[in-house]
Amino acid sequence: LYFGSGTDLEARVRTQEIDCAISSRRISDPSLEGIRIHEETYVLVAAPSLLAERPLSDRADAAAHVVVDVNRDLPLMHYYRDAPAAAPLAFRSLRTMGTISAIREVVVAGQGVAVLPEYLIRSDLEAGRLAELLPQTQLLTDHFRLVHRRDDPRAVLLRDVTRIMSTQPLR
Repeated sequence: LYFGSGTDLEARVRTQEIDCAISSRRISDPSLEGIRIHEETYVLVAAPSLLAERPLSDRADAAAHVVVDVNRDLPLMHYYRDAPAAAPLAFRSLRTMGTISAIREVVVAGQGVAVLPEYLIRSDLEAGRLAELLPQTQLLTDHFRLVHRRDDPRAVLLRDVTRIMSTQPLR
């Protein structure tokens, strides 16, 4: 097993350092194929303790908050920003964490707001460790994909693996 970011995983699949990868990153390289496994939904969230100090109920409130994302390109915030009915939000600053697990920890600790995958934070929402922000805005969705080289002779086998994986719930 190998763990990495989207671009790193794609490069390793392309050079055959790894056979395939699971990623929710959209594939733009024509030499790679991404087979959809699961739809991924996203939620804009913050810790209730942070919201008690500084509410975020409309776009003007965003100026008092730090947005936490993977990197400066805001790959997670785009699920909010690009949603059809999303109001533009101008945050005070950006904190980058590199991975969604680290982002989740920072947000649960009350140190910012973020867009995170619903499957990852479902128990945090249910337990009240996180609260959904601006729920009237429906965020964009994406998909987990199995990424492999288009010329991989095992492509049929990889499609079968993907079908099996799609029957398992996200956890």
